[in-house]
Amino acid sequence: MYGHEASSATWTFTIDNVSPFIIITKVGENENLNLSSQDPDSIPLNLTLETKNLKPDFQGITEPGASIKITLIPLDNNNGLASLTGSANTQGIFNIIPGQNLLAGTYQVLIIASDAAGNTVTLPEFFLKVSKPTASPIIDITIPPPLAKEPADLIQLPQATSESIISPGLLINLLPLLFLLLWLGFSKLGFSLTWTALTPFFFLNLLPPVLRKKKSCLCYNATLKQSWSFTTISLNQDETSKTLLSDKKGGFNLSLKPGNWLIWVKQKELQLFKDKIIIKSKDKTNVYLCLPLKLNLYTWKQQSLQRKLAAVFLLLALTTSILLLLFNPNLIILIIFLICLDLTISFLL
Repeated sequence: MYGHEASSATWTFTIDNVSPFIIITKVGENENLNLSSQDPDSIPLNLTLETKNLKPDFQGITEPGASIKITLIPLDNNNGLASLTGSANTQGIFNIIPGQNLLAGTYQVLIIASDAAGNTVTLPEFFLKVSKPTASPIIDITIPPPLAKEPADLIQLPQATSESIISPGLLINLLPLLFLLLWLGFSKLGFSLTWTALTPFFFLNLLPPVLRKKKSCLCYNATLKQSWSFTTISLNQDETSKTLLSDKKGGFNLSLKPGNWLIWVKQKELQLFKDKIIIKSKDKTNVYLCLPLKLNLYTWKQQSLQRKLAAVFLLLALTTSILLLLFNPNLIILIIFLICLDLTISFLL
């Protein structure tokens, strides 16, 4: 009000609204590539690269410091999703290698780059076929025995030999465990379970029905009007990945945060189901999966037979454990009997 003035210091800032770029130069044994997001023609439609490396490296160039996310979506039912992340160095070069071996099969490859300002770019999709490496041939080199120099070397004295003899009683005691493992193996085939899903599948059935909590979500098929038991469900959002298994009644517990989720469900007798869901609620939301019917008749008949065989082996495990408890009781047989009894009750109820 007295006419005095003051000014702030002067500075400049830059608004980055330019998306980064992606150029893939190497995938496994495939070198000298030039798959560029700036040139869509560099990636032909349905481009499929092949590798025998179970940990193929992804090398390329992008904006310095940009974050790279590589998602490998399996096209084979037995494989699981792989999500790889990394960042470029100050020269914009990145090299991303999976932390564990990939299963053999074909994968759809999605690569996304994000810079510090949040600008993103997606490389046009291509496919990667992973094959098991061929075993190297074994060369059998036989070393001839040394020549006898002393008369004593010409006389071969009898030597004591030790033979490991497995008694019939031990084999009989192992029968319940063998039948239990056969039940687990045929259940894996009958319900299209992955190796990682075997443990939750076993404990889902082992938990007594009285102690099981009611599930808040349901995996349901509206066409057949029935729920899908023991179905593998996987969801992915940015760095968050969830994989779970529904119980016998198709129930599971899952709450999702708001955002876009990529979901794929492996159903018994059905083809792989993939979709994207958007959660707009501010709170966590329970999911109700209503799956389309894509019945594969041949697979359905095959897996129905495998589930019946699994039930037969579970009954054999229970029967043999009861007989061994009557004629040759011990603590291990008692534990196997209780497990078989609990599993049988779980499947009957």
